[in-house]
Amino acid sequence: MRKFRLPSLQRHAPPGLNIKAERNGFLLLLGAATLCSANFLLWYFDEYDRLFYNHLGIKTLTPHAQMPTFAALMENSMLLFPFLALLTVAAAIDHYAYHWKGSKSIYTMRRLPNRWELHRRCLTLPLIALGITVVWALALIGIYAAIYQFVTPAGCLPPDAWDGFWRTVL
Repeated sequence: MRKFRLPSLQRHAPPGLNIKAERNGFLLLLGAATLCSANFLLWYFDEYDRLFYNHLGIKTLTPHAQMPTFAALMENSMLLFPFLALLTVAAAIDHYAYHWKGSKSIYTMRRLPNRWELHRRCLTLPLIALGITVVWALALIGIYAAIYQFVTPAGCLPPDAWDGFWRTVL
């Protein structure tokens, strides 16, 4: 059975750039942002437990208990994702600087017949990383919204449960 292999991105990177180190750094930061976003789960289940009281060893729903809004629970959970997006912009700038200082290949790149080769090599990896960051952040927000909507008991959602939702996304 053949193993699935991702295509090589070496031809989309500046010549001589250590792609593995850049990939590992990105994945480490993406993992840190994901762990930071998991704070939502901690805050959500803490508030979820407050909806109930223990009566003779049985968890019973507190009358008139309400969960905070989704935006209140998501506050600062997605904080590292915009930072990671800004780092992809910094990576693009670094790729351009690498041609000038690192490999000194700027003169070769400018003489190539394809005048977009320099831009392709400098922008492809940061744009891929930015796309992964945005899609992953939106997927996590969707998962957290589904948990909030479907795990919370029906009568405990406040009438303004989704007010400020767009603040969490944007």
